[in-house]
Amino acid sequence: MNYLNKAKGIDTIVNFLKMESIIPIFGSGFSGEMPSLMGVVPMGDLCRTKMQELLMKHCSLILNKSDLEEMDFNETAKWFKREYKKGHIPEKDYVSFYRNNFTKVQLDVIRKNVLSLPWRNAYTINIDDGIEGTGLYDPIFPYREIRDDYNGMDRLYKLHGDANHEVKYRNSDNIVFDQNEYHRAMEARENETIRNNVLTAFREFNIIYIGCSLKNEPDLEWYYDCVKDEKKNTKIIYLTNKEVNARREGMLESYGVTDIITTDDFVSFYIDLVHSYNSATDDDVNFPFTDPAVETIKDMRFQRIYGVNPFNEKENRFERSDIFIERSVGKSIEDAFSRKRVVVLSGRRFSGCSSFLAQMCNTEKTRTVYYFPSTTAFDLSIVRSTLHRETPSLLLFDSNAMQPDVYLAMKDLQRDIDSNDHHVLIIETLEDTYLTESLDCEVVKLQPKFDEIELKLLNKNLDRYGLIHRRKTDTNLDYLTYLKEKQDIDFPSYFKIPSVLSDIEKQILLVLASEDKVYSRDIHLMGIKNSDLDGILSHLDRLCERVPTSRGERRSQSSFKVVHNSRALVLHLLRNDVGLSQNDVANNVKALVRCFYQNKDRMQKQIAIDIMQFDTLNEIYGRNKGAGRLIEKVYEELQEVLYRDPHYWLQRSKCIYRMNPDNVDKLKQAYQYCVKASDDDSNSDKLEAQTALSLSLISGLLSRQLDDNTTYAEQCIIKGYFAMNSVYYSSQGRARLEKERAGHKMSYEDLCLKVCDDYILRYDSDDECKNIAFKIIGILRG
Repeated sequence: MNYLNKAKGIDTIVNFLKMESIIPIFGSGFSGEMPSLMGVVPMGDLCRTKMQELLMKHCSLILNKSDLEEMDFNETAKWFKREYKKGHIPEKDYVSFYRNNFTKVQLDVIRKNVLSLPWRNAYTINIDDGIEGTGLYDPIFPYREIRDDYNGMDRLYKLHGDANHEVKYRNSDNIVFDQNEYHRAMEARENETIRNNVLTAFREFNIIYIGCSLKNEPDLEWYYDCVKDEKKNTKIIYLTNKEVNARREGMLESYGVTDIITTDDFVSFYIDLVHSYNSATDDDVNFPFTDPAVETIKDMRFQRIYGVNPFNEKENRFERSDIFIERSVGKSIEDAFSRKRVVVLSGRRFSGCSSFLAQMCNTEKTRTVYYFPSTTAFDLSIVRSTLHRETPSLLLFDSNAMQPDVYLAMKDLQRDIDSNDHHVLIIETLEDTYLTESLDCEVVKLQPKFDEIELKLLNKNLDRYGLIHRRKTDTNLDYLTYLKEKQDIDFPSYFKIPSVLSDIEKQILLVLASEDKVYSRDIHLMGIKNSDLDGILSHLDRLCERVPTSRGERRSQSSFKVVHNSRALVLHLLRNDVGLSQNDVANNVKALVRCFYQNKDRMQKQIAIDIMQFDTLNEIYGRNKGAGRLIEKVYEELQEVLYRDPHYWLQRSKCIYRMNPDNVDKLKQAYQYCVKASDDDSNSDKLEAQTALSLSLISGLLSRQLDDNTTYAEQCIIKGYFAMNSVYYSSQGRARLEKERAGHKMSYEDLCLKVCDDYILRYDSDDECKNIAFKIIGILRG
């Protein structure tokens, strides 16, 4: 056991705060004696006394004073709850006990300042509402599903329940005070998300107990005991104002305590801690990717033109091949910024979006650049603090860099963007799920093919390396394939590629193909121990690596993440896996969806939705023989897990009409599923617009294949017009519509225009649908 004095203890905590690697667990000593509704918050001994007074008042026939004096806190709480349920303690007194002592708690400014420090979320064994009453934390309660309308604040996990819930609800499993309730809370299915998050906290982060007596907390002992063999190079700190003897030290060891900080006075400790942190930190230092450098590297072996991440996080530097050229889209971005402060750069995977961000860093000379890489999902607090700065800046978000709460809050942050003269550039790829429909922005499309000026510049660079010229019809991947076929340049040969993958390795690669990163919290949820992960990463050497989470990734609740070094190679492995089969793919996708979707945590639930997107599965498996049936099989298998989710039915519909654009029966089935997705979801404007567009597309395909097609033609026109004028599509201009395909060779726009033209020619009268058709032609033909 390591003993630290006040000064050394504060230095240790401040260092961990700067690293964003410490999680507090607050006990009754933190909010004890703070004002409550009808008095002050009672600490452990006083709380026990108040419960015993009620037991003596109402249960004196079965309990005497000596009996009560022998009871500890947990046994007292057990009797208190049991006698209330039996009706011996009146409900009025029972409710008043919680309401008067533990609600409307007002913490002083000293404690509020402690809560404002950048903890990686917070946990409390208190039942009072003091911490969340400050407005700094979003409380998460046991036996409750985590909210879908998560508002971006840090989370406070109330491990022992909440007094307000006990006051408001009858017969609710909530307060955790006695031994039986501890075990029930730890085992309850509804508490799985909280349980997994606490285990991850104990496994990966430094913990500090603040205001905790740690005299009888079996759940905290259990959490530590579960992960003690995996916990490495982290501390569990105990803050106390009392002397610790040998017997007490032995008790603290059962909670994993490694360091004890002693102080004469908690209040002065809190004041000095906050002052020391504020003196030691600076906002700019806390953001790791400010003004990234751009280094041009001679690419003699051509490794950097094959899907390799161009950004070096450790060095805060883009590393670009000297074969690369400046893209012409830079002028379009510049023009767009003259009209809007937020611009979305839309492009398919491997169109060069990430490399273009290096170009933006290289050319920006007047603004501070803040880069948010795809391998790091910064939370809202970092983005908000960056936008609050008055110095004009350029924020660059790579694909998958934004967490959902950032997208949802960007509209509210528009005022900061405008008033502080910031520019924001967001990369959006086809597979992105959280789209920018709420932003006042302009969309610019990055074409996967080069224009004549770009080809001239590129081919001059290719000549220096003896590489054949790129053609006008080539995409980036087309050109790489061309090099392989014509000049026998096999890019994946530079990597050590395993010939056989285990199921868990395939699942990790599936997540990486969808998300670009997989956090340790998610890895643990998949049932992978840290010791097992070492072997997996060794097998996937150089393709994947474990890196520490960056400052600002507090909401990931993870100390590390696994990222890929080449998404192209991840796809190559999944597409060419020797064990690839319908059952194999379906089982692995289903295992991931079941793991993440049913966990009820919004962030993890979204991983499941991302993985089962048709565009994701088609990109991974679409080049394989029999891919259509393979992906259909995946959706059939997912039905037992996702049959209540409208996103699932929309994606299944999309799979059917994309794979069977000429099959009337299949198209009618796709129509059925799409209508279900539309009708079952009444809360999402985005999903309503997406289903309207899909219904328009399916109806258009049917109208061109059926003799009696008037109804479907009208449906194509009406639903299409609704989608084009929805916030989801209209705010993004043409970029989204251009991505939609009606089949292997026809775009949605071409299909819709054909239906509109045919409908106008067929009907002479000016009916409403005909007028809408004219409006669509005006939109699509400009």
